Amino acid sequence: MVTYVLGCHELEEFIKDIAIKYDMEIPDVVTLLHSFRVHGEPMRRRTVDIIKYVPSPDDYRVDFQHAWGVALHDAKLCNEILSGNPSLAEIIECELNVYRWLRFLSVRCPDLERCIKYRRTADAMAEEFATCRAKAASMNTRNAKLVIERLVP
Repeated sequence: MVTYVLGCHELEEFIKDIAIKYDMEIPDVVTLLHSFRVHGEPMRRRTVDIIKYVPSPDDYRVDFQHAWGVALHDAKLCNEILSGNPSLAEIIECELNVYRWLRFLSVRCPDLERCIKYRRTADAMAEEFATCRAKAASMNTRNAKLVIERLVP
């Protein structure tokens, strides 16, 4: 067992405040703070809704260059989410965001060859979604219900 000696009154109050706020025992708080000191703080999550709204491909009021910039921004944010420890709901949201952008780009991209590639990729994703939903339909779990409810192209 490790014994900790607190060196100042402010640190002691800080630890007590954390213990009260998070309903923890003081030794557990000290162990957690020591872990942060040794291993660094855990990766912080964004506290705002970070994935943007994908416009309809039929809405020609949307400037393609602006939409392309937003799509790249979303791709970076989705990559950040997926490189962490995402929940199933976050994974689904990222997958749907990519799918929706591919659908948008398959109609609005000025390069015809790329439009075809985007459409093929989106169609393949839609098939994968259908396969996942079919597998989830045979299960009776919370995650399966989440897939059935949310993974809809």
